[in-house]
Amino acid sequence: MNIFIILILTPKVAKGAYCDLDSFGTDKESYYIDEYIIITASWELMYDPEYEISAIQILIYDCFDLLIWNSSRYGEIGVFQNDWTVFIQSLNLSFNNGSNNIYIEFINIIIDGDSGHEEYIIEGLIPILILKREVSCELYGFNSSILYGENLLFTAKFSDAFNSSDLINQTIEFQIYSNNKTIFDEKYTTNLLGCIELNLSSLSHLNIGLNTLIFNMSNNELYDDYEFAFDLFVEKLSILTEIIKLEGHLEKFNDIEIIIYYYYYFNYILYPLVNTKIQVQIYQSNELLITSYYETDDSGILYLNFSSESFYLSQTAKKIILKFTYNGTNIFNSKILNLYLDIGLNQNIENLNIIQITMILTISSVGVTLSLSSFYFYNKRRSKFKDLSDLTVKI
Repeated sequence: MNIFIILILTPKVAKGAYCDLDSFGTDKESYYIDEYIIITASWELMYDPEYEISAIQILIYDCFDLLIWNSSRYGEIGVFQNDWTVFIQSLNLSFNNGSNNIYIEFINIIIDGDSGHEEYIIEGLIPILILKREVSCELYGFNSSILYGENLLFTAKFSDAFNSSDLINQTIEFQIYSNNKTIFDEKYTTNLLGCIELNLSSLSHLNIGLNTLIFNMSNNELYDDYEFAFDLFVEKLSILTEIIKLEGHLEKFNDIEIIIYYYYYFNYILYPLVNTKIQVQIYQSNELLITSYYETDDSGILYLNFSSESFYLSQTAKKIILKFTYNGTNIFNSKILNLYLDIGLNQNIENLNIIQITMILTISSVGVTLSLSSFYFYNKRRSKFKDLSDLTVKI
C-alpha cells in the first residue's frame, strides 16, 4: 500500500511561474537499513522561459539537516509523474539506539532570468524512520547448571528477529563474567547456519558459583547493538556417605564401633574423600557432651570407637545424637550426617544394666546408594559382639 503525504501550498508567483504538487509519497513510513525507499510524485510545472527558469527536485536530509541525497532537476513544463528508488544503506547514516530519522522534500526551484537568483520553495515534506534490524539469540544444548569438573557443549544461534533468516558470517563477542570481573573474552564468527559452537570447561573457563555468559553484537552495519546474557551456575561437588559398620552396646566396658565411608563423584567417577578432617559431636537433649576430630584414611574411611565412659550420660536420657560434620572447601559442599540413638532400658533380668539402642539414620544428602562392594569388604571383619538383635538400622 502506497502512503502519500500531500502538502498543498499557495502557488508562489514570479512573473507567472508556479508549481502545482498533485501527490507526493513513499511506499512505507519506516524502513530497515537494507531496504529501498520508493518515492512517487506527480506535479504540474508552469513558467515563462523568457523571464525565469523553474524546476522541481527531490532532496533527502538527515536528522542533522545535512543533505544526503538529491535527484536530478526536472524543468519541463507540463504535467508529470515520476518515481525514484533510494537504497538506504548508500546514504551512510549514523544511528542512535538503532534508529534514525530522515526527511524527504519536494522542492520547486525558481531562477530569476535577469539576476540568476535561485528561490527554493518546499512543496512537500515526508518524515521517514530508518531502523537497524533486530537480532534474536537461541541456545541449543545449554544447561543452566553443571557440576564442577564437567564441560558444557552447546550452540548459540543468531537470526533476524523479523524474518528468522540466519546471521551468516557475523562477528559475535563472547564474554564470561563472574565475581565482578570478566574471566573470558573471545570473538567468534557465525557459520552458514548463523551459529557458533562453544565448549566450556568448568575447570578452565568458569568459576564455581554464578557465571554470566554474554553474547555481544555491536558496530554492525545492518543490525542494532545487542547483548544477550545467560546465567550458568557451576555447583560444588556433593559429599556422600555410607554406614559400613555400627555395632556394640553403650554400656560400661563396652564400645560402640562406627565405620563411615566418605566419597564423591567427579566426572561420574567415584573417588574417596581421603585424609580429611571430620568433626564429631555428641548431644544429649540439645546439650553438647563432647566434640572430637577424626580424619578419613587413604580409602576415605572414618573409624570411630567410643564407650559410655567417654562422657556423662544422664539417668533420664532417652536419646543421644551423633553429629558428623564436614565443613567443605572451595570445590566441595559441606556435609552433615546425624545419627539419632534412642536409648531405653532392657527389662531382661539378667541384663538390667544393658542399654538397648535403636539407631535411626538420617542422611542430609538425597539419593545416596549404598555400595554393596564396600559393605561386603568391611563385613569381613568379625565383630566381638554376637548379639545384635537390639540394634536396628532405619534409613
